[in-house]
Amino acid sequence: MKSIFLLLKSPKFAVTLIILIIILSAISTFIPQRDAIADENGIRNLLRLNDFYSSIFFLFPVLLFVINLSVCTVNRVLKVFKTDEKKNFGPDMIHIGIIILIIASVLTCQFKREETVFVREGNGITFGDYRLVLKSFEQEFYEKGTTKSWISTVDFYEKGIKTADDFKIKINKPLKRSGFKIYQMSYYNNIKIKDENGNLISVESGDVIEIKENVLLFKGIEKKSGDEYKAVFNKIKDGKISGVVKTGENADLFGYTVTDLKNENISGLKISKDPGYVFVIMAVLFIMIGLLLNYYLKSKEKK
Repeated sequence: MKSIFLLLKSPKFAVTLIILIIILSAISTFIPQRDAIADENGIRNLLRLNDFYSSIFFLFPVLLFVINLSVCTVNRVLKVFKTDEKKNFGPDMIHIGIIILIIASVLTCQFKREETVFVREGNGITFGDYRLVLKSFEQEFYEKGTTKSWISTVDFYEKGIKTADDFKIKINKPLKRSGFKIYQMSYYNNIKIKDENGNLISVESGDVIEIKENVLLFKGIEKKSGDEYKAVFNKIKDGKISGVVKTGENADLFGYTVTDLKNENISGLKISKDPGYVFVIMAVLFIMIGLLLNYYLKSKEKK
């Protein structure tokens, strides 16, 4: 029992575990991850090598390292209390921060939830006790026709209670509620264009159409004041953007006519929940305080 304790508090054992974890992580880069379907009955799936950071081959060395670091920390704290020297708990706070950071990483690997959903205007999605309703989706453009922003205006409900009203989710402004972060990721627009013969052509965002030697890339729908909408196209010449065309509903487009500008707006949102996030913040605080405390006491000793 004593030999096990001596091993667990050994710095050499900690270094050995760190090297082992690095080597195993490097080897895992050569093994396809998250490929359980392709290898349903294979050895990779049985040993969870296709999800290496959730496998026993990774978690067991990490567990030993956490135990080793915990034993070293407790042992050092007890020694500090037994001596009459000035007490410096900076290194111990750094160790605790590292332990919390490892726990946060394991929680993230095991329980992080991430899902991309597509929601039509006026519709909603339900996940667990939560519901998200997309009230409107808008695009903003620069004068040159490049996308400035995608904006989803949403309501958010928790157990039937509205906790976010008309919240505007933008690319760098997610909605944060109950541990969830909801990001603006993509969009889908669909319009109809009527040719000279009255035939309707369905055009989706990202489609390229050619009208009388004019090559147009459909970027999306821009909402102007009130209920005014504009279809935004980039003119393409020699493979490059040469200009921008904005046209309203039933307006002329080189002899064709744009219709149904509000036909279908779909917002692509990413729903993310990471239970390890709070622990990462705690770990960073512990490590920063430990470093500052250690620096302060060391510099004071030199004086």
